[in-house]
Amino acid sequence: MSLALIGILCAIWSLFSRWIGDFLIQRSSRKIGDWETLLVVSLSATILLFPFIFHDLPLIFIPQNIVILSAVAAIFLIMSLLNFESLKRGKISVVEPIFTLEVPVAIFLSFTFLHETISLQQAVLIIVVMSWLILISLKPHHLNKRSWLEAWVLLAFAAAIFEWASNFIVGFSSRINDPLLTIWILSIVSTIISLIYLMRYHTFKSLRDTISLHKKLLTWLSILDNAGWIFFAFAVTMVPIAIATPLSEGYIALASLLGLLINKEKLRPYQKIWFILALLAAGVLAFMSRG
Repeated sequence: MSLALIGILCAIWSLFSRWIGDFLIQRSSRKIGDWETLLVVSLSATILLFPFIFHDLPLIFIPQNIVILSAVAAIFLIMSLLNFESLKRGKISVVEPIFTLEVPVAIFLSFTFLHETISLQQAVLIIVVMSWLILISLKPHHLNKRSWLEAWVLLAFAAAIFEWASNFIVGFSSRINDPLLTIWILSIVSTIISLIYLMRYHTFKSLRDTISLHKKLLTWLSILDNAGWIFFAFAVTMVPIAIATPLSEGYIALASLLGLLINKEKLRPYQKIWFILALLAAGVLAFMSRG
């Protein structure tokens, strides 16, 4: 089996892990909060990955790596909080498609800095997908006001910006270092900062009790969300980011579908049309990007 094929499989595994992971993030954020969810997910990765990266710890203190890994950790932390909050406030069927914004930007960055390329057909299809997905978020009264997007939709756009930055810099760091070391660094930084923040408002016992009350949900969330990022980090070491990102981002359409089917979220008729067109276009884009 070639490395390229393994990389594609990793991207597809990332797709399925992040598909259910984002759906569970919405559940967890609404039940226990953003910071609590971040703490559990990042702490689990910090503990589970440590035996695998222990021998690579000296690499952290190389000057070049200090800058790269610090950027990875900071961008990932901001992205996670924006992501969790937008999913908590909004409809997952609308929020998730907005996250597709990260695909063309990640591809642009990989083209600019890593000299990766995409075909003209892929570029055109990306523009089409972007247009349709933005139209999903529109409502009639928005067209009559300057503030034509709800606050949580704007939050989702901000999350998308940091999501593409996270995808790119995680991929870049994973090519320089062990992918597991990259994921461990962003996890331990998120763990420390979220714990410091939560200790200002909770006692250790109250925090433990809150987490214990939802341990089944948080266990599955931790497994799936961390697996999604680990598979993505390995994928981009074997195939171009311009290919791994569209493949892994297929989870956006599937997570949106879960929101419609399980959460019983409602979309207007014209939103459903744009939603279906966006799903079809995203599927074609994923197929074209398989290499």
